[in-house]
Amino acid sequence: NLTVSGVLTGAYPVTSGHIKAREIRGARIQAIGDVNSQVGITDSVIVAQGDIRARYLHNCRIETFGDVYIENEMIDSQIYCGGKIDSGNCHVISSTLYAKKGIEISGAGSGKTNPCTLGAGTEHQTLERVTQLEQEISNIRKELDELIEKKDEHHFYSKKTFQRMVELKIFHDRAKKKKEKLTADFKLKKDSYSKEKLNNIARLIHNYEKRKNSSVTSLKELNEIKKKYDKQAAIQNEKIEKLKPRIKRETLEYKNDISFFIEWSRRQTKSSQIRINKSVFPGTIFKGIFSSLIIEEEKSNFIVFEKQISDTVFEMSVRKN
Repeated sequence: NLTVSGVLTGAYPVTSGHIKAREIRGARIQAIGDVNSQVGITDSVIVAQGDIRARYLHNCRIETFGDVYIENEMIDSQIYCGGKIDSGNCHVISSTLYAKKGIEISGAGSGKTNPCTLGAGTEHQTLERVTQLEQEISNIRKELDELIEKKDEHHFYSKKTFQRMVELKIFHDRAKKKKEKLTADFKLKKDSYSKEKLNNIARLIHNYEKRKNSSVTSLKELNEIKKKYDKQAAIQNEKIEKLKPRIKRETLEYKNDISFFIEWSRRQTKSSQIRINKSVFPGTIFKGIFSSLIIEEEKSNFIVFEKQISDTVFEMSVRKN
């Protein structure tokens, strides 16, 4: 656990059990317990398993499995809550709130700010956590994927080099046969051919010999290049085989976490009820699990909840508080 008598700032990321501080500013917090600020929380990202308590919340992102208790106001914040947002005296401005077990606030919106979105009964908190874990799986596979990509690239160039070697070998054999044929013709008919024709044949023999020798040199060079690509591919493959057990272990751990979060969410009760104790401004969006509602005029002291109309139809209903 961590207790700070003054201000907990963002100088370092914090991982802890329960956290208590007079004020929290610019922090990056992971807590397996509650996070409690006597004054307020500003410019912070908090991922917790317990409850969040503060007087105010400004420009924050909160993800928690517990409940959220904010006394006075929330401004420019996002909350993804597996419990209830139980903040009956709190006014919410330019914020997005999702709570699996329902929401109770004083009011939402103003005449000069962006509208709020209030969702209850949804699985946003679990989905956010699962998305992050899937990103972690992607991140730990990144090193492996890069090695596989490099290995495949070296294999590709090795194969391409070998193809070039095959083409050169065919060219070499053709030049060799052509030279042998010209040489045989030269020896056989040198007495019957004119001097000029013999010179032409000799020149052709020389050219084919030159081409044959050039292709042999190129073949040797290409063979060295192919060996280099094969060696690099073997090195990458060795790294891949060493890395695979760790990647497999860590991936399995994250997948187990994902299964746990989904199972935990399945076992929890849910409520699509959103209670407004004072007023909300036009443009405020209320969301249930399957439906949503936009408030078009200022309303006060009411409850919004999702009601099933038929097997496939749901709607958000409003009644007086």
